[in-house]
Amino acid sequence: MAGVQPQDDLLKMTHRENWRMQHERLHIKHRGHEAMHAEMVLILIATLVVAQIVLVQWKQRHHRSYNLVTLVQMWVVPLYFTIKLYWWRFLSMWGMFSVITSYIIFRATRKPLSCRTPR
Repeated sequence: MAGVQPQDDLLKMTHRENWRMQHERLHIKHRGHEAMHAEMVLILIATLVVAQIVLVQWKQRHHRSYNLVTLVQMWVVPLYFTIKLYWWRFLSMWGMFSVITSYIIFRATRKPLSCRTPR
């Protein structure tokens, strides 16, 4: 009968008391994880700093490849998410924008520059 007592106590508790008891159990179960979380935050910050330094160095030393990779990523990432999330209207508008921009870039890179090229 001693095993039935805690269940009876849970049934007699209000919702707020029950939530408080479960929250207290959660804190007891996860005691000592604060140091691990602090370590994870420090690793995240260090990774961000190192990545920023690497990106700046890459841009300074290999400007053309940096620009090419960032341009491709700025075009591929929206494509991936629009297909994955089924955002068909966004995909169609983005596709039209890409085609128009590509046409303008094509016209602007011709030698000699035509007077009909958009500004």
